[in-house]
Parts: sequence; structure tokens; C-alpha cells
Amino acid sequence: MIRSGLIHIRQFLRLLVAGPGIAFSLLLLPASPALGAAPDDWVEVCPVTEARVRPGVVAFGGKLYVIGGRDASGNASDKVYCYDPVTNAWTEVAALPAARSDVGVGTAGGRIYAVGGKDAMGNTVDTVYCYDPNTNTWTAAAPLPTPRSGVGVAAAGGKLYAVDGKDAAGNASDKTYCYDPVTNAWVEKAPLPAPRSDIGLVEVGGNIYAVGGKDAGGNASDKVFCYNPITDTWSEAAALPAPRSGGGVGSAGGKLYWMDGFDAAGNASDKTYCYDPLTNAWTEVASLPVQRSEMGVGGLGTDVYAVGGSDSGGAASARAFRYGSSAGIPALSAGGVLVFVLALLIAGSIAMRKRKATGPAAT
Repeated sequence: MIRSGLIHIRQFLRLLVAGPGIAFSLLLLPASPALGAAPDDWVEVCPVTEARVRPGVVAFGGKLYVIGGRDASGNASDKVYCYDPVTNAWTEVAALPAARSDVGVGTAGGRIYAVGGKDAMGNTVDTVYCYDPNTNTWTAAAPLPTPRSGVGVAAAGGKLYAVDGKDAAGNASDKTYCYDPVTNAWVEKAPLPAPRSDIGLVEVGGNIYAVGGKDAGGNASDKVFCYNPITDTWSEAAALPAPRSGGGVGSAGGKLYWMDGFDAAGNASDKTYCYDPLTNAWTEVASLPVQRSEMGVGGLGTDVYAVGGSDSGGAASARAFRYGSSAGIPALSAGGVLVFVLALLIAGSIAMRKRKATGPAAT
């Protein structure tokens, strides 16, 4: 980043020699993708503080939160990290009240919820924890009606929906539960058309989509189901281009993105698929830079992030990637900010010398 910044400083200084007005006017132009980068592509961002597999990932208040998951030793974690895309940096915030892996996360009523999952002993639980970003505190909320791990969680209409997952016996479920943060209560809704576990769940355009996952026999699925919260009904949408499980979904710009996971043979993949609800069609877009499974995925603004997961060899990863229209624009690290400030100082010095050399303007 610093070396790249120094190159840009030299270019900027050459423009100053030609005319300070030209150089400074370029600083006012809107940011554009980096040279050679596609407008919709993947770039690597700052890695999360610790490697994470199957974490919960959710966007809130312009930031991304990574919640729980398994660490590099395979143990459930209580750690929570917050990513700021402006500074391209992670900050540790208040930990979960208890370690959780395979936890579902979502936002409702100005809070973040961590739903179900597995505890430190590997038991499937029904606990629900509520995080207030303003006070950086967790509190207990009403538990799920039944224990669930690998449950899909998404919000629509100010309420939280928890769909399928594995029950305490390890069987895939078709249950749909709705949580109202006002009443702090869960109610059962129309079941998923077929039992699923490890699905991706996301809200787009007021509807909730359940994507891929494993069926009751443990096989990767290409099925996609769409839930209408107003009518409390499920319908089948266009299937994924290929069966997938252990991946993740995020929404950005009114579209849904699936980042890969395991294919039908159980191999980690690098595919990324985009679903447009207006056309009910999937298209393959730029592949992940690396093969990944069991990562956390979340949409933030016009971008989608893939965090952690397992690499092709099964090792836990801390790497994080961003896909979207701003993917070609690298976020400023601390070094990048230093380079930029240095450029301004040098630019100001050159401008002053040029003014002294030419003397005062004629009146």
C-alpha cells in the first residue's frame, strides 16, 4: 500500500510542477476503481483478528460484525469483531455471553441477535443473545422454541426469522420461527417446503430467500425457496446453477449473492453466483480469489464480504474479501493515510516555493 502510494505521490508532484491547480482539482474528482480492476470484482481487505470457521456475519450501522464461530483449534468462540470499511480495520467488541459456533445472526429493532448454534461442548442450543452496539453490551432474549444449530437468520418488516438448521438430534429441520423484538417472543410460521440445514438465508426486496444447504439425507442442494412474510407462504425460486452447502449469502444492490462452499462432491469451491429477483435468474460472476467453505458472508452497502472459513485443505482462515462496485477502490490503511498526508505536505511546500519564485501577482 505504501509503495503504491509513493508512486501516486510522484505522479501528483509532476502535476504540481505543471500547475498546482490541475493537481489539486484531481483530488476533488470522485474515486474510481484502481487501474486494471474490474468495477465488479473481489479484493482482499484486512484479515479478521483471528481465524474463524462458521462465524455469524451481519452488517449494522455501516459496519460488519463477525460473531462466534470456531477458532483455528476447532473450539467454539465467544469473540466478536467489528470491521469498519472506512479504516479497513477490525476492532474487538464485547464478547458473547457464551461461546457459540454455527450460530445464526441478524438485526432487528436496532439490535444484533445471535440465535441458537452449538456451545463449547458441541451441544445444539436454543439460546438467543441480543447485542446493543450503542452500549456494547449483550443481554439474553427469549430462546428459540426448539434448539437449532446452523440455523438461517434474516430480518424483514422489523422482525427476525429463523429458518431450518439442525435439531438437537442432528436432523435437518423445516421449521420457520418469527421473533418480534417488541414483544420479545417467537411464533411458528409456515414451514420450509423441505427440511434443510446449513442454508444461506437473506432478505431481498421484502422477501426472504433460503438458498442451497443440505437436504434430509445430507446431500448438497441447489433448491432456492422464497418466503413472503406478509402472506406467510413459501414458493420455489430459480435453482442455484449447481448444488451447494456450507457457503453463504449476502445482499447488495437489490440482488442476492452466493459465495461458494462445498459442491456436490464435498469439495471447497470458489464460485460466486448472483440472483436477480426481478428476472428470477442466476448468473455466475467473478470467482472468489481462493477456494473457501464455511465462511461468514454479509452485505454492506453496495458490497458483499466473505470472512474466514476453511481453505481447500480444511485449515481455518482469517482472510477477508470484498466484492462489489467499490471493490477496485482499496481502503486506506494507516500506512495509506500517512502517505496521503505526506503528499499534501510536500504539495503545499512546492506550491509555496513556486509562489515565492514568481513573486506577487501584478495588480
